[in-house]
Amino acid sequence: MTVSGLAVTPDTEATEADEYAALEAQIAAEEAAKTSRPDEDPAELEEDDLEDEDLEDEDDDEPGTPSTKAAGTPSQRPLVRKAVAKAIALRDADQRSMQLLGAIYGVEPTIERIAVETVINARRPGRVIADIEAIAATSPFQASAAVQATVERRGAKWARTVHALLTILGAASTKSLTGSNTKAAGTLAQDIHELSDAAHKDLTNAVDLARK
Repeated sequence: MTVSGLAVTPDTEATEADEYAALEAQIAAEEAAKTSRPDEDPAELEEDDLEDEDLEDEDDDEPGTPSTKAAGTPSQRPLVRKAVAKAIALRDADQRSMQLLGAIYGVEPTIERIAVETVINARRPGRVIADIEAIAATSPFQASAAVQATVERRGAKWARTVHALLTILGAASTKSLTGSNTKAAGTLAQDIHELSDAAHKDLTNAVDLARK
C-alpha cells in the first residue's frame, strides 16, 4: 500500500528503506536549516507590509535552504522513525485538517511532508491556533490591536498564515491582505471574530492531528 507517494507497508525491507531514505533527506535538511539560519529581528509593521509579496518570514523554525549534510546519521534516526510512524498515522486524516496543517507549515499538504513538519516543528500548529483563539476571545474593539501586537511578536508571515487558514475555512473576507497594516489587521480581526463554532472545531482538529 502506498499513501501520497510514500510507501507504508512495514513487511518489505526495500520499501521500508525507501521510506527512511526519503524522510531522512527531508529531516536532515530541515534540522540543518534550523541550526544554520541566522537570527533575525522581528518584522517591522510598516505601511503596506502586510501585502502578500512583502511579508517576511515568521520564526526561526521555518524550513530554509536545504543543507548538504548527509542524511541518515545516528542522531537523525529517531526523528526518521517518528516521521514514518506519523505518516502511517496520517493515512486516515481528513482533508480539511491536512489543508490547515499545510497552510500553517507553508507546504503542500501531502502525507510525507506533513509527517516531516510535525516531527520537526511540532509546536507551530498549537502556537498559531492559540494566537487565533486569543484574538477571538478579545472584544471587537481590542481585536485589531491584538492582531497588530501578534504580528509584531511573531513576524508578518503570521498574518499571511492566518489569512490562508481563514481562506481554507471559507471565512476570509478578502482574497489577499493589502493596504496599510492597520487596515489589514482590522480585516483579520473581523474575520477571526466571525469564525463559526465549526471553524474553531476544524482548527482544534488540525492541532490534535499534529499531536497525534
